[in-house]
Amino acid sequence: MMKKLLPVALLVLLAPALCATSFAYESDYMVHPGVQDFFDTYIVDHLEVGLRMSHFSFKDPSKRTYDANGNLSGGYTTGISTYDMEEEQHYFPLPYLRYNFLPYVGLQFGWENIEGKTVTLDTDAHTDGNVVLSGPSFLLYGRYPIEDFMAPYAGLGVVFFSGNFDEESGWHADGLRNMTADDCTGTLLTLGTSVKIYEHLQGDISFSYLKAESDARYWMRGDSQDRANWKFPCDSWLFQLGIKYAF
Repeated sequence: MMKKLLPVALLVLLAPALCATSFAYESDYMVHPGVQDFFDTYIVDHLEVGLRMSHFSFKDPSKRTYDANGNLSGGYTTGISTYDMEEEQHYFPLPYLRYNFLPYVGLQFGWENIEGKTVTLDTDAHTDGNVVLSGPSFLLYGRYPIEDFMAPYAGLGVVFFSGNFDEESGWHADGLRNMTADDCTGTLLTLGTSVKIYEHLQGDISFSYLKAESDARYWMRGDSQDRANWKFPCDSWLFQLGIKYAF
């Protein structure tokens, strides 16, 4: 569902910037005084829009399960060979928007995406598929502008992830084996800074700790109930690099 909303989210993020830009570059006699006042009061020195790339690293994605005698009984849970995830990086830039509603306080809206390739305990190790979490993020941050050069910030936020398990075709076997990863809500703790490049153009660099876990289940075709339930541990370190236009 969230993936279908991505184009809408992008439009929502970019629309204010596009509108504001068109207002800013219209000559005075073509702009209604009320519109110009709104732009000067609520957009200039407040709104920032940009694109950023992300690189993430799972904090602790591995887990082995043991029985009462200390014998290995599974991976994430008993009877399941899946025990680890490897990061699948996607470096395509995603939009984000920041609004500094006070000189030292602001809100950030963005889109986050993490993906992990599952690994099994089998002697002939294989993958069942990929855990995919994506969705909008909302961050409340405090900033400290240093003249007109840079603005370090720290923030706390949430991410509303849409969960999906992209099953490997050979393992899935046309529906013989099935696995899902549910939607979840993650939390973000972020440190970063914006740096002026030229005029209204700024660079942005941040480092975040993302805490998230997705409920998972496994069943086979014809089963009347799940064969196993567990949680995918998706806590991650998140490094992001962006560029933005500050009005």
